[in-house]
Amino acid sequence: MSRLLLLIVLTMVCSALTAPCAVIRVPDDEPTISAGVAAASAGDTVLVASGTYHESSIWMKDGVCLTSETGQADCVTIDAQFQGKVFYCQTIGSESSIVGFTMTVAHGAILCRDGASPTIRNCVFTAILVRPRSSRTVHLWGTSASTGAR
Repeated sequence: MSRLLLLIVLTMVCSALTAPCAVIRVPDDEPTISAGVAAASAGDTVLVASGTYHESSIWMKDGVCLTSETGQADCVTIDAQFQGKVFYCQTIGSESSIVGFTMTVAHGAILCRDGASPTIRNCVFTAILVRPRSSRTVHLWGTSASTGAR
């Protein structure tokens, strides 16, 4: 009986220590995509409402799912206004994801480095400037895995 009670207490304590995953809504909860990702923790989803967002240099975090409201590229456009790349991904795994965005007017769309391997789905890239000797919109540096993005 005491073992059962101990197991129940340990289960309750462990459950209390595990934070629930959150959904952070942009622009309702956070004003920008960057702020939404910065406020997120591993396991959270940053859900972006339809529209055009003028942002660049969004640093993805490990374990965060960033998705447009519908999950389709025609829902959200991120216009970087030639201020840099849209996303930077560094040392994040495939459980991090970018889903359903059109990325435009940028100096490269996504930079993955130092082993970063985010999942990228349903994204469109337009008006992306690349270096003269490169035709890559998604840059993979170091040991980053291929994302399958085109």
